[in-house]
Amino acid sequence: MIAIDFGIGISIGGTVGFIIREIIGDRMARDRALQTIRITEFNKAAAAFRVTFVNEIFLLRENIKKRNKIPDEIIDRSVLIAHEKAKILFEPFVPTSELESFNAAWENYKNSENTYDNQNMGSYKADLSKVYLDHINCLLDEYAKPKT
Repeated sequence: MIAIDFGIGISIGGTVGFIIREIIGDRMARDRALQTIRITEFNKAAAAFRVTFVNEIFLLRENIKKRNKIPDEIIDRSVLIAHEKAKILFEPFVPTSELESFNAAWENYKNSENTYDNQNMGSYKADLSKVYLDHINCLLDEYAKPKT
């Protein structure tokens, strides 16, 4: 009689253990799948955000080398509007903990010319290309870097 009760206890214990392991395994698999989806969606949004800046990065780099254009002609109102739209689309993918610093970095980029003008009264604006490029690189490297 004791041997039968012991055998039933082992069977029940084994079955309960199996069920618990399966539940935990399913939750872990689901969590891994959700994390993979989050990373994939972030990377898509980050790529779309980054591509918005490609032309301006190229032109600013060329301008730094050759000093042949005033940066205002590269980063004009229409470019800032396009970048702002890209920012709005990307913002939901920025982690909440980084949103404040992302917005501060954005404001630094958006106000590059005003800040530069206030600090360099009357000087030639060629160095402003570097200021814009530094702010763009900060945005892309700090907040829109692809995740693995």
